[in-house]
Amino acid sequence: DVGANLAARIRPMDLREIRDVHYESETVAQVIEHAIAVSAETAAVEVRGELQCLLGVAPDLSVKLGGVGVPWLLAAAGIERHWAHVARGARQVLPLMHAHYPHLRNFVHVENKPAKKLLAWCGFSLRDPEPYGVRAELFHLFEKEA
Repeated sequence: DVGANLAARIRPMDLREIRDVHYESETVAQVIEHAIAVSAETAAVEVRGELQCLLGVAPDLSVKLGGVGVPWLLAAAGIERHWAHVARGARQVLPLMHAHYPHLRNFVHVENKPAKKLLAWCGFSLRDPEPYGVRAELFHLFEKEA
């Protein structure tokens, strides 16, 4: 089970983001499996046969007219050793995401420096931080147009 595999080794900052955004009644594995199930595109990055991260894009259900996707990436602890590999993979998946959704947007925790660097490298713009999620922690809205 992919969700349980990644949940058991999830990067601490990704765990923090999940806990800041989702209710405690959902397990990390449930959050991951739900993200996979609702996504139009998903991809896995493996290094030497070991899952390092999952990424995908789901519809933004708050937009009634469609055309807006919510990109996500969840990684295993220690991903920093393979960040360049992940960055290349993420950049390769962007055209597939944009094929489904011309506008991509989501939130990233203000303290998630590696993710913010990756988002900038992939061409996303980050807005000023604002409270977001069930704990109202500070997050940046990030966006990218096709």
